[in-house]
Amino acid sequence: MKKRGFRLIGGLVIPAVIFFCPVRAEAQQFAAVMQDYKSTIIEDARLYGVWPSIIVGVAGVEAGTGQISNLAANHNNFWGICYSSAMAKRIEGTYKTGNYCGFENIQGGFKAFCQIWWNGAFSECADILYDLDSSMENFRDAFLRSPYFLGDSDEYLTIMKDAVRIAGAEDWDSIAFPEGRQYVPAEYNWNYKHCQVGDYGMYPLDEYSWSAMEKEPWPG
Repeated sequence: MKKRGFRLIGGLVIPAVIFFCPVRAEAQQFAAVMQDYKSTIIEDARLYGVWPSIIVGVAGVEAGTGQISNLAANHNNFWGICYSSAMAKRIEGTYKTGNYCGFENIQGGFKAFCQIWWNGAFSECADILYDLDSSMENFRDAFLRSPYFLGDSDEYLTIMKDAVRIAGAEDWDSIAFPEGRQYVPAEYNWNYKHCQVGDYGMYPLDEYSWSAMEKEPWPG
């Protein structure tokens, strides 16, 4: 099975035809995995400023919304992120599987996807992240019209929306950002074009507060 989409490469993004890998015998279901890691998705959404519906929606397109792909199930890569030495340095536990990244755990995969927007390829998306008044729709539309996106944007959008519904994640954006987005960290690459905006402390101290904040502060 193949989808027209994009290929995420550790430091770069290039257009590609995404080929889904065959699922393993004891296949995992997309909705169950997303529900199992709901807390991780919402924690990372607050840490990086990326909407949960983007994280879940793109994962659904690239890994499948039923039985997830082998790359997702066995290597914790739901987004077709290709291997690079830069990604291996950035995310601890990253390894190479074919042309793709494998991640030691699923949390590493989520972090890798959230950090992709800082690599310079999706500059308009990054600019939108740093506008705390921007909407998920602003960001999603910029992604779909990016020169690095290849394929039918209407079809991709439909599957993204279906993925959020199938995962039961329709309200996760409002859970992550009950009063809107409050924080985006300093850009995580060599350019430092963007400085930190907002204050993470404005988020409620609830079960989705990032548990590793004191142990792993954002650099810069």
